[in-house]
Amino acid sequence: MKINPFYFLRSMSWGLFALAMMILIVGIAINLLGIYLTGSLDGWQAWRAESYGHFLAWRLMLYGGIIAGWIPLRRKLLEREPERHSRLLRAEVGFVLVLVLFEVSRAQSNGQWGAA
Repeated sequence: MKINPFYFLRSMSWGLFALAMMILIVGIAINLLGIYLTGSLDGWQAWRAESYGHFLAWRLMLYGGIIAGWIPLRRKLLEREPERHSRLLRAEVGFVLVLVLFEVSRAQSNGQWGAA
């Protein structure tokens, strides 16, 4: 019996695609529900701006959880393949820069650091 080595990757990519679509659909549903509950798009946007601090705290806890999970994985990866240290470090720096830019952009658009 011949086993296709790419079967797992193909099935995993469909699973990731399905997960991404479910997240997208849930996100749209939450936004539509928020617009409905606040009465208008302007009301929804105002509520989100007022709740910026709570959402920031949530995102910071989420980032902390990602970092806490990443540290043991990073250690195992570097034990297995120490020659990848510089590439891994560049990817980590890039990821942190993307998060910082995202948060700065988010703060600016919510009027936290001056006029939007």
